[in-house]
Amino acid sequence: MTSPALALLLGAPVALSMLPAAARGPTVSPADVRALGVRHEKSSSGEYSYVRPRSPEACVVSLEDGDVEPWIAGDALGSARWLTNEVGLSPRTTDARTTVGLERIVVDPTAGVAPRLERALFAARSPDAKLEPLLRGASIPLVEVARTPDGVVVYAYRAGKHVHVLAPTTGPIASFQSSPEPPRRTPSREDSAADDGTLPSGSVTCGIVAAWLSWDAPGGAAAQLTGAVQDESKEPAPSSGAALTPAPPSGAAVASRMKQTPRPYVVHASLSKTSRDVEPVLAVSVRML
Repeated sequence: MTSPALALLLGAPVALSMLPAAARGPTVSPADVRALGVRHEKSSSGEYSYVRPRSPEACVVSLEDGDVEPWIAGDALGSARWLTNEVGLSPRTTDARTTVGLERIVVDPTAGVAPRLERALFAARSPDAKLEPLLRGASIPLVEVARTPDGVVVYAYRAGKHVHVLAPTTGPIASFQSSPEPPRRTPSREDSAADDGTLPSGSVTCGIVAAWLSWDAPGGAAAQLTGAVQDESKEPAPSSGAALTPAPPSGAAVASRMKQTPRPYVVHASLSKTSRDVEPVLAVSVRML
């Protein structure tokens, strides 16, 4: 019998062309903004303020000017993937606008549409000004590349020269790690290195953890996600002498059921192309810890 700590699920390999491509997002309406939902809150002292998602399943991220367009197009890297449950605004930025991105994974099987990653942009000034919807965003189609009986679901899409993998997570913290970017030719430099060779990595404190893989990297690319899913305890089976209609649970029993323990997982993703492959192939595995 396989130990639960060693249980491994291998998703079916997915060819690059089978992954949905991200497209520049449409204009976001005020109704969409309200549905996505962020809130602007002051600290108890009133000296600082925060932008937080209304849903624990969503994330916010502080975007530099150069990251806004790639983020909308679905291909932001580096610090633009440091997703968090709040963006803090200090008094020093009172006269400067902070651009905040909100993103969430939307899955609605009853609607008959593919899962998608929704994004919306906001501008915030601290500490008193209201949150300003910029009415720009994206709705990026996703494809499911792995699913475990424990509730871990891994999605992917492609944008530019990258494949992005992401998964819902719960608990206090998650993390990601990607392979270094390969050297690429640019109009300004004939041989420009996009990375210094260190492994891009970061921590996540919200409901999505994501990483990226370069499909043009010599020798392939790899990425790792760590996160957690709620481990819901199953109700014990009634004994043979139990009543067919059990008594309503006590308040203590209901409270106990609500205390669910997050169970950690690790996702390994690789993107490679062998001599037998027509194009790069994405392989994903999930291990419960």
